[in-house]
Amino acid sequence: MIRLPGVSVIILNYNGIDDTISCLKSLLKTDYPDFEILVLDNGSASNEAKIIQRNINSKKLKIFRIGQNLGFTGGNNWLVKYVKKKYFVLLNNDTLVNKYWLKRLVSFAKNKKDGAVYQPKIKLSYDQKRFDYAGACGGYIDYFGYPFTRGRIFESREIDRGQYDDPTRIFWASGAAMLIRKSILEEEGYLFDNDFFNYMEEIDFCWRLMNKGYKIYSVPQSVVYHKVAGSAGKNLLKKRYWEHRNNILLMIKNLEKTDLLIFLTIRPLFELLTYLNYIMQLKFKFVASLFLAHLTLFYMIPKFIKKRTGNYKKLSELPVFKGSIVVSYFIENKKTFKSLGFDSESDL
Repeated sequence: MIRLPGVSVIILNYNGIDDTISCLKSLLKTDYPDFEILVLDNGSASNEAKIIQRNINSKKLKIFRIGQNLGFTGGNNWLVKYVKKKYFVLLNNDTLVNKYWLKRLVSFAKNKKDGAVYQPKIKLSYDQKRFDYAGACGGYIDYFGYPFTRGRIFESREIDRGQYDDPTRIFWASGAAMLIRKSILEEEGYLFDNDFFNYMEEIDFCWRLMNKGYKIYSVPQSVVYHKVAGSAGKNLLKKRYWEHRNNILLMIKNLEKTDLLIFLTIRPLFELLTYLNYIMQLKFKFVASLFLAHLTLFYMIPKFIKKRTGNYKKLSELPVFKGSIVVSYFIENKKTFKSLGFDSESDL
């Protein structure tokens, strides 16, 4: 019998007590010999840690509370200090899991030791035939920094027909559900860049590891169901602000010099088109979010330039879509991942 290593599952709760309790009840049905659950009440308005303690009685569960919201980045950086197992999973509080999700994820990781991060297939909890927005079957970016996934491009979420059930190398794993080797954390000394606060931090993390020679994998045999934006989705304008701001900061921090020059030359045109698109749809609050994101960049970009390490791989060496996903989707009308004809350079 193959001995499976211990796993810590870490979850942040921020004013999301109902989702968190549902998630924990689902997690406790997991068929896995050695796992613990660490929950951080990340500055909720009331003491939701006490409510969780009253409703969930399990020796597997450890609950912590802090008085301020540190965001997704800071909260996970705070909680990951308590991880003692060989692997740990970041899991959103608005998820539900398949009974065998963890066993299948860890079994794959044990056999793919060149990997650092592993993502399960993520589907919608309220429409379980369809892929979710956050991760689907693994994430990629195009040459100009726009993220998309196997199963979701912009607002088009595909029905899961098994078309992406092959494990493969990806560019980024979703923070909604990702398995990470604890040895990676020990080697790096930290998990996420706190300056991202919310959104794009997991892409930054995966990119950092790929620049050091590690690989990121999608493991569709493991399945997690996601409600989508259980916390941040309550404020869509803030979400748009973080997405726009952090995406540009991500590229400035991680691109090799030649690729960065191309990005800085062409990306402003896409930003202008985004303004025009929001205006044509009469989404003036989104225009304001984009404008605020651009204003913020004036003082954040110098800080992110200082974060550049010089240890970069060219985009051509990474599993990146060699083109524009914006052009493919909006002009060429390619709405599914398969229609892109994109070879994600799987070497399994």
